[in-house]
Amino acid sequence: MADIKLANAWRILFLLFLANLFNFFDRTIPAIIIEPIRMEWHLSDFQLGIIGTAFTIVYALAGLPLGGMADTGSCSKLMGWGLAVWSGLTAVNGLVGLTVGGWMADKIHQRVANGRLLFAAASMLVATVATAYALHAGRIEIGVFVALFSIGWLFAYNFYTCVYTAIQDVVQPRLRATAMALYFAGLYLLGGGLGPVVVGLLSDHFAQAAMLEAGAGQMTEAFKAVGLHDAMYLIPVAMLLTLVFLLQASRCFSRDAQRMREWMVVEGAGVPAAI
Repeated sequence: MADIKLANAWRILFLLFLANLFNFFDRTIPAIIIEPIRMEWHLSDFQLGIIGTAFTIVYALAGLPLGGMADTGSCSKLMGWGLAVWSGLTAVNGLVGLTVGGWMADKIHQRVANGRLLFAAASMLVATVATAYALHAGRIEIGVFVALFSIGWLFAYNFYTCVYTAIQDVVQPRLRATAMALYFAGLYLLGGGLGPVVVGLLSDHFAQAAMLEAGAGQMTEAFKAVGLHDAMYLIPVAMLLTLVFLLQASRCFSRDAQRMREWMVVEGAGVPAAI
């Protein structure tokens, strides 16, 4: 019986992995064609930012009622309808990084109670340094920029493998879907929603400043490139702030997780308090 349950768990995990894999596919397509779209319709970086914001706001708000429905109804039916409607196929850019990062996070967690969050903070430190230096070196050598920026984003993906599991450790099972919905709402509304707009505004500002500094009277692609490059320094700044918040969360995580395990024992969930 135990072997059957284990096999079923692995099958469900595999199916959920495929669902998540396909779900992200079409979200990567706009990034590939964004430059032709900008040139075809003569859009500014700010206007491009609004396009990204429109998607993320809808995505974030839709998660709130769906989270409540998952807590009170059938998760399998909700997921099935969601996949049927969404029908997105995705390739996860950080597949290797997420897999290795998740394995390392679990190993560290076995030794240190708040190890996952500390590992996430360390990964964000590497990501911050790598992306910041990549942006600086990008003015000189494109190969260095690509290599360092790729390393930075690879380490940044460890954030997801660590934070998602940490949320499960401190939230009651009956509220986990709602908690994740609120988490993603904040993530996409404040990050995904405002991020493109803020970067777009900064890019237009720095492009205008570069044009005025050069004494030119017309905006060119070269000035827009300078503006976008300078605006992207916001990325390592955001990563640094994420690192600080992860360190703050790690300070109380062990205590909150222990309270969660004790509550589950009291409620008869059958989870040993010493796990």
